[in-house]
Amino acid sequence: MSRDPAKAYDQTFRLVTELTLQHRHHRALVVLRALQAIKPPPDYKYTDVTPDPGSLLAGVTASLIPTLMLLKMDDQALVEGERFLKEHPTSRYFDLVPYGR
Repeated sequence: MSRDPAKAYDQTFRLVTELTLQHRHHRALVVLRALQAIKPPPDYKYTDVTPDPGSLLAGVTASLIPTLMLLKMDDQALVEGERFLKEHPTSRYFDLVPYGR
């Protein structure tokens, strides 16, 4: 793991992708919860894909919801989905988030 907080955050987010591809969803859930809790470092350099902290956190939450659904944690997925829709109403992930239909 890097000593640079921004690189460490990126590496951790990449770890989630690798864990998901390996179908290790319980571990991915733990890492996503940690990413959600720690927030990106203040000097994090945002790219054109993640132009601001809101969209980066929206991406973390948008990754968390399908992971919860894969693990059959539907109630938690709905709670996270509702929270996501309140906090990020203009997110590009808005259509991907399930809500109580």
